[in-house]
Amino acid sequence: ALSSAASDVYKRQIIGDANNQYDLYRLNKDNEMILHYSDIVCGKNQIYALYRGVKEKELSSANSKIEVYSYDGTHLRTFDLGRSIEKILVDESSMRIYAFDRNEEKDIVFCYAIESNT
Repeated sequence: ALSSAASDVYKRQIIGDANNQYDLYRLNKDNEMILHYSDIVCGKNQIYALYRGVKEKELSSANSKIEVYSYDGTHLRTFDLGRSIEKILVDESSMRIYAFDRNEEKDIVFCYAIESNT
């Protein structure tokens, strides 16, 4: 369990609520719901979160981003992937991110080099 102080930190980082999303779901308007984060990878020292931030009906045309955070929640950087990505795998030893997009006609894995932030 989180300590009270740690719990307060995480509560402050949550933005908004799910009421609007729930209303859309209840009205059977799933394609109007906004998909925020679709994958997350916890590395040795960093957290990699795949962010989409668009309505479901816009997924195939929107660029995904990877937001990188330290374990204390500090935002370190953001990568724009230049296409819609569904899943990621991070290999910190080779400084590579592997990404999969099911919207492609063929099964393709994209590879991105991670730039050092030092």
